[in-house]
Amino acid sequence: FALNKGWVLPVVPGHPQITVGGCLAFNVHGKSPEHSGYFASSVRELTLFHPDHGEIVCGTECETDLFELTLGGMGLTGFVTQVVLQLQPLAGTAVELRKIPVANLREAVTLMRELSSSTDALYSWNDLNLRGQSFGRGIVYAERFVDAGRGGSREFRSLSSEIGRWSKHGVFGSWRIKAIGRAYYLKEKIGPATHLLDPLTAAFPINGKEVYYRLYGRSGFREYQVLLPWEAWEGALSDIARSIEQTGAALPLGSLKIFGGSRRLLNFSGAGVCLALDSPADGSADMLFAALDELVVAVGGVVNLAKDSRISARTARRIFPTYDEFHDRLELFDPNRRFDSAVRRRLFDIE
Repeated sequence: FALNKGWVLPVVPGHPQITVGGCLAFNVHGKSPEHSGYFASSVRELTLFHPDHGEIVCGTECETDLFELTLGGMGLTGFVTQVVLQLQPLAGTAVELRKIPVANLREAVTLMRELSSSTDALYSWNDLNLRGQSFGRGIVYAERFVDAGRGGSREFRSLSSEIGRWSKHGVFGSWRIKAIGRAYYLKEKIGPATHLLDPLTAAFPINGKEVYYRLYGRSGFREYQVLLPWEAWEGALSDIARSIEQTGAALPLGSLKIFGGSRRLLNFSGAGVCLALDSPADGSADMLFAALDELVVAVGGVVNLAKDSRISARTARRIFPTYDEFHDRLELFDPNRRFDSAVRRRLFDIE
């Protein structure tokens, strides 16, 4: 609707099976937070219903404390019944996607910082199963809006229903993952370096690629997403590589993004380097993620609570300096726990 009128919502996750309420509840990011910010930056006002308080209109100019608590508040402040969103003018009728091979994670981040001022979005795919100087070899994807004929969006079909067709056993064994990583890197490296996408296809790069999830089998996968401050990024590289090697975790996906902005409550936000990695849901993933938790605490990073169903209350309190502030403000607003959830019990009930 917006694209056909020359406007765009600047921050959306990578798959179209999303809701405004879900994006708001975790203050999600898109492909390039350094350029576009977070979903909260598009929210001007919202109406919240809570049985003890009635309907409350809050926003950038009214009830700002409650507004801040709700953005990234994991749905714990009440029912959001209405949202006012700020769209942006569409900067072009198409998106030019450029693929640039990189030798390792360090080179990927250096390149992304160099390209930041001349692109509209930056993200990467990285092979985290390699060792030594090749750790994180991959492809940086740089996008920018261009004018290429008629604007608007094409007819678009979400393929999210395809996710449900699981195979009994996954194909992501250790040796297969390494082979798939090499094959994908070569495919992207020797393929066309640049091509055009319509804006809707560019917005949702995971749509149509749901086979990736089915390859894990019925046991599924775990994702860890960490945001490391700039001053700690390079020093953490060797620790990340060592943790992966020691735990024997197999990682079909690694990906980088560059973040800007400041920290807020329990949001996944701030300035630095974001690294996401996927692993089959097994014991090695649990050991790796526990090791990464300790690294995050040591260097002052944060983890994405929207993508991690394992973080305990004690660990969250160690990771987020604003943990107690969020907890106290939520308890003050909702002391009777009218809004409860498995997330609230896991993250705030410290035994």
